[in-house]
Formats: sequence, C-alpha cells, structure tokens
Amino acid sequence: MADSPPPPNNRSVSIRQAVVWHVSIGRITKLSVVAHALDRMKARGVTQQDIIDALKNPKARSFPADIPHRGIEWRKSPRKLLHVVYDEISATERRIITAYWK
Repeated sequence: MADSPPPPNNRSVSIRQAVVWHVSIGRITKLSVVAHALDRMKARGVTQQDIIDALKNPKARSFPADIPHRGIEWRKSPRKLLHVVYDEISATERRIITAYWK
C-alpha cells in the first residue's frame, strides 16, 4: 500500500475534538468549544464562566466577524471587554470559535 501524500506545505495536521459544555442560557443548552477556542482561552485567560456570562448578558449582540460566524461583546469590568466568536448550529446549540479581550 502506498504512503499517503504529506499535508500541504509539509505541515503536520492535528485534529482534536471539540469539548461540549451543557448549559442553560435561554434556549441554548449546548456549547461546543473547538480546540482552537480552548487554546486561545487558555492563552488569554478567558474562563468557561466568562463565555457563559457573555452569552447570558451580551453588551452588543453582534460585531463584524468573518461570515458565517457571529460575534458578541461582554464587558467584564470597565477595562475588560470580551469578544466571543461563534457559529449558530441550531436554536439550542452554539459552536465557540474563539474568544479574546479587547
């Protein structure tokens, strides 16, 4: 059997599963958090509770994000504004793409 070709640019590819959080935020009952978001959250000091609070009480319901993603803002304190980028999978599920402090 022939070896499969290397990925483009000879970069290794790592695929990790999303983490699922079961929540109660209005109609939302499930948050799927992709590996990229988990990495960025850890690096930027964003907690699971920060994400949940942002979805419960957004300052702004939308900000420009790459289509088809959506974005919300949440002010944790006078000097900390959290941006959360997500996809709406269904009426009850959101996929968190990334989160960062502005």
